[in-house]
Amino acid sequence: MIQHPLPPFEHRRTLRHSWLLLTRRRGLVWLTFLYIFCLGSFWVWSILPLDKLLLGLEQGGSSLSLLGYILPILVWWSLTQLLDLRLTQTTLGMIKTGDRSYRLPWKEALRRWLPYMGLALVLQLVFLVGGSLMLVPGAYLLLRFSFAPSLSVDQGLGVWAALRASWRLTEGHFYLQLAALGLALGLSFLASSFVLGIYIAYPVLRLYFAQLYYYLRAEGVPDAVEGAQA
Repeated sequence: MIQHPLPPFEHRRTLRHSWLLLTRRRGLVWLTFLYIFCLGSFWVWSILPLDKLLLGLEQGGSSLSLLGYILPILVWWSLTQLLDLRLTQTTLGMIKTGDRSYRLPWKEALRRWLPYMGLALVLQLVFLVGGSLMLVPGAYLLLRFSFAPSLSVDQGLGVWAALRASWRLTEGHFYLQLAALGLALGLSFLASSFVLGIYIAYPVLRLYFAQLYYYLRAEGVPDAVEGAQA
């Protein structure tokens, strides 16, 4: 499939728009804080008690110990996906409408929560399999399926439809996505050297990738973003 021609994507200009939007919508920083807190809690709970759990099971521990280990992991993971969904809905809505005060009722996030978790689980399995083969296949799959969550939210697609749509959307744009990924990693590394820097960089990058998503869909995002600055 050959993509229709698009004007060059201006990374610097897009990042500047993202920063300006964030300065007018600081609530994204608090949402990011909650997201990173839940994500960190998920990883901490997943890793730290594992050795004690395995030792307890070897010594004849009950299945309740296993349940007590798994249940909090599921809770933290589910909350992480809910907040990630909320971030996706908010950033896409801000870019699509050009309204920096864009807000969607939480009930809309709750309504899409289960399908979004299903998509997240499939994506994590795909990236795990791809990464276990080699770094390159894992990175390639990451780029091709990276917009599946955005398509799921923006177009209301199911799991498999969102994956197929992301594959079609990113065809022919590998180097553009690779440049965007490199920029995101570099900015994240730079932000991590400052206290609380990641809480600023992360929402900026979410807005940046929301603009990239609409750019690939050729929906005239730069004009919409400029309208948000008025």
